[in-house]
Amino acid sequence: MADHEVQVRVTSETLRRSAEARGVVSEQPGIAPEVAAIEQLHEALDAAVEGTGVGGTDDFDEFDDYWVVWLFGPDVDALVAAARGVVVEHRLMDGAYAFVTDPNAGDFRVGRRIDF
Repeated sequence: MADHEVQVRVTSETLRRSAEARGVVSEQPGIAPEVAAIEQLHEALDAAVEGTGVGGTDDFDEFDDYWVVWLFGPDVDALVAAARGVVVEHRLMDGAYAFVTDPNAGDFRVGRRIDF
């Protein structure tokens, strides 16, 4: 069976509020706080998912009103559990959720939102 693909989706507004609450600033001038926050989130998710041995991450991307970090691994529940602690730590619970996207992985939750 193929690895599952799970998106961690976070609204831009939630990232901005989280960045302000946590004092996140970019080391590069002119970079918005939410961009610095998604970079930190990506690094933390990568450490959590790879550190627990449940999978890996891919890059992040911005869509209309939310950001996505992709997670890959053999177990959707393990990926979501690894991501949950990071989402809580980064104060993103009110605007973040997981979304199962890989139809080839054979999970019944494809196309469904999973709340943290």
